[in-house]
Amino acid sequence: MGPFKQNLRCHSVAILERNGLECGGKIILPPSALDHLTKLHIDYPMLFCLKNVQRNLQTHSGVLEFVAEEGLCYMPYWMMNRLMIEEGDFVEITSATLQKGEFVKLQPHSTAFIDISNPRAVLEMAFRAYSTLTVGDTIKVEYNSKIYLIDVLEVKPDNIHDAITIVEADVRVDFAPPLDYVEPVKPVAAPVETPVEQPPPEIEEPESLRFTGEYHTLRGGPPKQFRSDMTKSAPAEPITVPKPDDVIFKTRELKRGASSSRSGDVKRKRRKRGEKIEEEEEKPQETPKVVPFSGRGYSLR
Repeated sequence: MGPFKQNLRCHSVAILERNGLECGGKIILPPSALDHLTKLHIDYPMLFCLKNVQRNLQTHSGVLEFVAEEGLCYMPYWMMNRLMIEEGDFVEITSATLQKGEFVKLQPHSTAFIDISNPRAVLEMAFRAYSTLTVGDTIKVEYNSKIYLIDVLEVKPDNIHDAITIVEADVRVDFAPPLDYVEPVKPVAAPVETPVEQPPPEIEEPESLRFTGEYHTLRGGPPKQFRSDMTKSAPAEPITVPKPDDVIFKTRELKRGASSSRSGDVKRKRRKRGEKIEEEEEKPQETPKVVPFSGRGYSLR
């Protein structure tokens, strides 16, 4: 006997008010189909090829139940969209044998599916409602009361049907970028402005002051400083340069005055301690004698 092959009128599972079947990949057939299949001794799980002969479009599915009215077939609405058929159109249903899948590449329609904490675990639960995956299908996955659309881009191993069975199969899953994914715009680096080296500010130096430094008096007085308002513009005063002899005598007077002040301090301290002090007679200052014609002589011869 040949393979199972029937043309049945197709309707959506929504007519049965069983909306949970929409997120799956299995169809409902009439009881007569089950009788025919058991006589053929086909392999389990039962897999089928669904084809729109007029448009030459096909997909694959498993079977959920054999409870449909005779001559009718119920399938998820996404399968009807894949085959481009309407309610009540005929579809050709043929038994099929597919290889176990090893790899599938999927492309979600929305980035919201990728944002799920563990999308692979969600797919593993959702694939329990599917028996086959065909290249070109757009399957539905429900998670947290939200439905996600996912395209099937590639399956392995390669075969003439471009389809695999995922029943009791260890399938590796890869994701392509979602359809609404937008590459993030790389920020354009702002041009780095090279700082212009500014010349150092010119510091206005004050006009040089005349005799503005510190000085010490010959009498041992504290240092004094000229007033800051004495500038070059001040009228110059005549400077008197002392003669060498005057400097010598003033220095001697300074030493004598300093020694007399020290001796006076010592006497005062001795008086406080009660010691006797002998008055010292001041020695008269010896005036250097000038000897006339005391230089070296030379003869004319």
